[in-house]
Amino acid sequence: MQLASRRLLRLATGTHALALADQAVVSGASFLTMIMIGRWTGSRELGLYAIGMSVLSSVIAIQDSLIALPYAIQKHRLQGSAETRAGNALAHNYLLSALAAIIIIATAIGLMLGDVAPQAVMLAWALAAAAPFVLLREFGRRFAFAHLYMGKALALDAGVAAFQLGLLGWLQWNGMMSAVTALGAIAAACGLTSVLWLFLARSSFSVRRRPAQTAIEESWGLGKWLFASILAVQVQWYVTYWLSVAILGAAAAGVYAACMSVVSFANPLITGLGNILTPRAVLARKNAGVLGLRRQAKLDALFIGVSMGAFSILIFLGGDWIMHVLYPRQEYQGYGSTTGVLALALLAQAVGTPASSALASMERPKAIFLVSSVGASVTVALVWTLMLKYSLFGAALGFLTGNMVGSAGRWVAFLAFVRRYPPEPSAAPQTNALQVNALRVNALRVIQQLTRCAEATDYAVIRLGEGDHATVVAVRASDARPVWKAQETLVLKLFKPEAGLSAEAVDQQFETVLKLHTALNGHSIEGWKITAPEPLFLCVAPAALVMTMVPGRDLNAWTAKGTDLAPETLKTAARIVVGGLMEGWKRGRMHGDLALQNILCDFDAKVISFIDGGTHDHCGTCHNNTHGWSPAVLDLAHMLSDIATDVKRTIGNKGARLRRNMFMHSALQAFLAADISREGKLRQLGEIQTCARVHVEELLPRPVSPRGVWQAIVKHVALRRMEVMFASLKAEIKASEEMLSGFGARAQNMERP
Repeated sequence: MQLASRRLLRLATGTHALALADQAVVSGASFLTMIMIGRWTGSRELGLYAIGMSVLSSVIAIQDSLIALPYAIQKHRLQGSAETRAGNALAHNYLLSALAAIIIIATAIGLMLGDVAPQAVMLAWALAAAAPFVLLREFGRRFAFAHLYMGKALALDAGVAAFQLGLLGWLQWNGMMSAVTALGAIAAACGLTSVLWLFLARSSFSVRRRPAQTAIEESWGLGKWLFASILAVQVQWYVTYWLSVAILGAAAAGVYAACMSVVSFANPLITGLGNILTPRAVLARKNAGVLGLRRQAKLDALFIGVSMGAFSILIFLGGDWIMHVLYPRQEYQGYGSTTGVLALALLAQAVGTPASSALASMERPKAIFLVSSVGASVTVALVWTLMLKYSLFGAALGFLTGNMVGSAGRWVAFLAFVRRYPPEPSAAPQTNALQVNALRVNALRVIQQLTRCAEATDYAVIRLGEGDHATVVAVRASDARPVWKAQETLVLKLFKPEAGLSAEAVDQQFETVLKLHTALNGHSIEGWKITAPEPLFLCVAPAALVMTMVPGRDLNAWTAKGTDLAPETLKTAARIVVGGLMEGWKRGRMHGDLALQNILCDFDAKVISFIDGGTHDHCGTCHNNTHGWSPAVLDLAHMLSDIATDVKRTIGNKGARLRRNMFMHSALQAFLAADISREGKLRQLGEIQTCARVHVEELLPRPVSPRGVWQAIVKHVALRRMEVMFASLKAEIKASEEMLSGFGARAQNMERP
């Protein structure tokens, strides 16, 4: 009995339960407010109130995109203490509140000068007074959501609801109920409660001027696209209100608002879960990578879809009856079918919300904006067209179609990004339990042989990546003690038995890593440190290579995302990479498999690491050098061909392609800068171009097969990309030569008497 009670208590106080309870309070207060205004005044006042709330909702959406969502997504990696980060967000909210009030006041003055109806002018002044308090209340609940403090959010929203409904009842009792006074009651409730919350939570915030200015730039980098996306969503959601006022009148807008209030019975589920979808998506991405994020998004969509599907069926069957019970006036009757279509529209929108949250956690707001813009455009066009022909029912059909287009687009975009997103340590390829166990057993066997310790079990084995021939893992002790000598973490390259590598091939892997370490490790260029893993041990059974751990994240991952990667930083990295390899090239040593995934960068610590030097089984062109090309030409051509043929992962990601091309272009510039003669530069460039074409020719298409067709496309695209890059480099060499010639001619003229 006690166990059951504890389980029931945990369920009632869990994140999901509190999130749903909180949204039930918020939606319930909003719903009851609509009912009070609709029953106690009329459709005209309800329409004005709906327009006013659409303005406040838009301002809240701007706050969410520019402040709340960037804070929730970036709070784990922004600079400064937790209090400073929270204080920065609060300062941004103050600025937004002031700006919103100023803009609405200016609008109210404009309405007064434009001889607009007095009700509209009073509504604008009420909105100007309400906006700062509503934004402060919304900031408090969003701050609680970001940290999953659902109990605190529930307490705040319950206080606002109690004050708000009490004030509305008092207004009706005294005969003062209207759209304007209702907005005043909301402002008073939000102001009293949120100021009390801020006083109690003041220790969580530390506002400092300079960090706040820096944080604005960081938030804007992510928030500008979220802002644009939410503007598109707001247009899609509220365009029917605005068009109904313009085409059918304020009374029609009030009827539509009444229909939407019936559909809003589902808000506790949709918005309640939506409040925690983004924070939970961030955690899923952090803990399990993009594959775990995809799994979480699908589960969320399934749960929301099933729940909303049942709700839509109920609204379809009982929409007329519900409208009659809630709004008994004759002007609200006969809209049951409209309400049913709106329920389906809400279902379509809800199913796309997990995909949108997942894209936000991946910091892909531009994709959200593009899809949202398409959905909003479809909604505006169809609502306008169908409203003229079928009145509010046609508007509901247009809203449904736009939501279906938007949700489908969000899922297509999200799944496309997941398929090409670079693997991360936390997002390594998933394996079943037996494979994971076998990998751990083999790793521990290697450690036992290295350390000559019979009991080597208390170690964490972390999967880093996988290739055709081997799986790479990191091994560290659970208590942070050194695994071997002074090494706290070791990297194991576990060769796959099915790869069939000979003992000579495994020995060659050891020699290649040793040569790379000897040639590069410990060098310093322009304040950057060059490292390469040191081979420590070659295990026979199981076949494995043990190496030291080197810092950094591979350039494929950096350039794929690139939100924090400035162009100058990327150009500097390219110059350091070439400089680090230059000494080895001069001594006849090449990397052998130079590619972005084999170059690790730690930009903060200024460290570049080279891993996975190639052997004969990596690239026949590099290791069967029948043309007599230099090591530098072979390595640079190999990297260029690898970048040019990486078509699949750059489809739809123009930024990644441009960043990788920029890196390669800068690397070639740095290499050519070592040769001062124009002829020498052009000769070296010609050799690299020819060698790169030979590398690409290895992708010769098969005569008849889908893979052969794809390889032919890749080959064509790669060769075209390389032609453009070499043409640009040759033009730069020519321009530089002409500039030097001009300087020389002017110098000679100056020397003449």
